[in-house]
Amino acid sequence: FFLYFALQAMLQGTLLLYAPTIPLEIHERLPFVSFVPDLQTALNVAKQRFPEKAHVLVFPQGGMTYPILPG
Repeated sequence: FFLYFALQAMLQGTLLLYAPTIPLEIHERLPFVSFVPDLQTALNVAKQRFPEKAHVLVFPQGGMTYPILPG
Protein backbone atom coordinates (compact mmCIF):
# COMPACT_ATOMS: atom_id res chain seq x y z
CA PHE A 1 0.00 0.00 0.00
CA PHE A 2 2.63 2.54 1.03
CA LEU A 3 4.56 2.28 -2.21
CA TYR A 4 1.44 2.68 -4.36
CA PHE A 5 0.20 5.62 -2.30
CA ALA A 6 3.65 7.26 -2.29
CA LEU A 7 3.97 6.99 -6.05
CA GLN A 8 0.54 8.50 -6.59
CA ALA A 9 1.25 11.27 -4.08
CA MET A 10 4.59 12.06 -5.73
CA LEU A 11 2.80 12.69 -9.00
CA GLN A 12 0.47 15.21 -7.41
CA GLY A 13 2.34 16.82 -4.53
CA THR A 14 4.74 16.48 -1.65
CA LEU A 15 4.41 13.56 0.70
CA LEU A 16 4.95 14.53 4.34
CA LEU A 17 5.04 11.50 6.57
CA TYR A 18 4.87 11.26 10.34
CA ALA A 19 5.78 7.68 11.14
CA PRO A 20 7.60 7.39 14.46
CA THR A 21 7.97 3.63 14.13
CA ILE A 22 9.98 3.81 10.89
CA PRO A 23 13.70 3.76 11.80
CA LEU A 24 15.88 6.71 10.78
CA GLU A 25 18.04 4.56 8.50
CA ILE A 26 14.94 3.82 6.43
CA HIS A 27 14.26 7.57 6.03
CA GLU A 28 17.44 7.87 3.95
CA ARG A 29 16.26 5.13 1.62
CA LEU A 30 13.01 6.95 0.83
CA PRO A 31 14.09 10.21 -0.81
CA PHE A 32 10.59 10.83 -2.20
CA VAL A 33 9.18 11.19 1.32
CA SER A 34 9.68 14.14 3.66
CA PHE A 35 9.54 12.71 7.16
CA VAL A 36 8.34 15.10 9.85
CA PRO A 37 8.87 14.81 13.62
CA ASP A 38 5.20 15.38 14.51
CA LEU A 39 1.79 16.13 13.03
CA GLN A 40 1.90 19.83 13.84
CA THR A 41 5.09 20.19 11.80
CA ALA A 42 3.40 18.54 8.83
CA LEU A 43 0.47 20.94 9.07
CA ASN A 44 2.81 23.93 9.39
CA VAL A 45 4.79 22.88 6.32
CA ALA A 46 1.61 22.45 4.30
CA LYS A 47 0.29 25.87 5.38
CA GLN A 48 3.63 27.50 4.58
CA ARG A 49 3.88 26.02 1.10
CA PHE A 50 0.24 26.59 0.21
CA PRO A 51 -1.20 29.27 2.50
CA GLU A 52 -4.56 29.52 0.73
CA LYS A 53 -4.89 26.08 -0.84
CA ALA A 54 -3.39 23.42 1.43
CA HIS A 55 -5.17 20.07 1.30
CA VAL A 56 -4.20 17.64 4.02
CA LEU A 57 -5.16 13.99 4.27
CA VAL A 58 -4.69 12.25 7.61
CA PHE A 59 -4.69 8.46 7.77
CA PRO A 60 -4.48 7.43 11.44
CA GLN A 61 -4.14 3.79 10.41
CA GLY A 62 -2.30 4.53 7.15
CA GLY A 63 -0.69 1.13 6.81
CA MET A 64 -4.13 -0.50 6.92
CA THR A 65 -5.98 2.08 4.83
CA TYR A 66 -6.44 2.23 1.10
CA PRO A 67 -7.72 5.66 0.07
CA ILE A 68 -9.85 6.24 -2.99
CA LEU A 69 -9.22 9.78 -4.12
CA PRO A 70 -11.55 11.67 -6.44
CA GLY A 71 -10.01 11.86 -9.90
